Amino acid sequence: MAHTTLGAHTFGCVWDMDAATAVDALAAEGFRSFEFIAMPPHLDPRRASPAVVRGLRRAVEQVHGEVLALDLPSNDINLASTSVDVVDFNVESYSATIRLAGELGARWVVVLPGRRHLLLPPHDDRLLNIYRAAMGRLVRLAESCGVRLLIENHPQTLLPDARSIADFLTQERYGRVDSVYDIANGFAIGEDLNTALAALKVFLSMVHVSDSPAGQWRHDQIGQGDIDFAAARAALESHGFEGPIVAEIIVPDPVAQLVQARATLRAGGWQV
Repeated sequence: MAHTTLGAHTFGCVWDMDAATAVDALAAEGFRSFEFIAMPPHLDPRRASPAVVRGLRRAVEQVHGEVLALDLPSNDINLASTSVDVVDFNVESYSATIRLAGELGARWVVVLPGRRHLLLPPHDDRLLNIYRAAMGRLVRLAESCGVRLLIENHPQTLLPDARSIADFLTQERYGRVDSVYDIANGFAIGEDLNTALAALKVFLSMVHVSDSPAGQWRHDQIGQGDIDFAAARAALESHGFEGPIVAEIIVPDPVAQLVQARATLRAGGWQV
């Protein structure tokens, strides 16, 4: 694998550190690339004051760092709701996040596909059409803010796998929308990584890494689950992926765990 950026996702910091404090703590351990979970109390995109935004920019600049992406929490988000009010709220939430990303100089905002009820989903494309319309609103704003969007594979959504995301992006031809592939999310639904990478092709811009036991959906420390990271490294190499890789370890003591994840990856031959 060619040398690539290893970023730190701040999801594990959400309850105990604001975003600027997390930057300081992670930078002290050598991280310079960050993906922020845009969730209060860590970072509230709807209510971040100018002082908070300036403080976060300053924290990143002082360590010569970069903001890769902002990411809203999946439990609050549904861009494919049949309730117009829910969709409007979510579009407003993403819009605030896109504007904040522009102010922070972030490359991307991660956008989850809308949710699909597992017990009784509709038999037609009505939810996908709602999501499509919502995405159109976000794409226009992202263009004006100089930010790109990333659709992420997620087990509980309308587009849970790489093939469905690739088909959607091919059909829509947004231009400013790429994809982020979360290896643990794909593992949770039994998706083959080589097949996923082949499907996403030109759309893939970032990869999330964490571990999980077989048959479960988790974001554990690398090496503590059943994901084969030697095979994952080989798959990324064979498909020529050279974009940033972000460790998204959602566990207590996040800073120490992200440091350990980096060490484990390097020991396994990952050039990060």
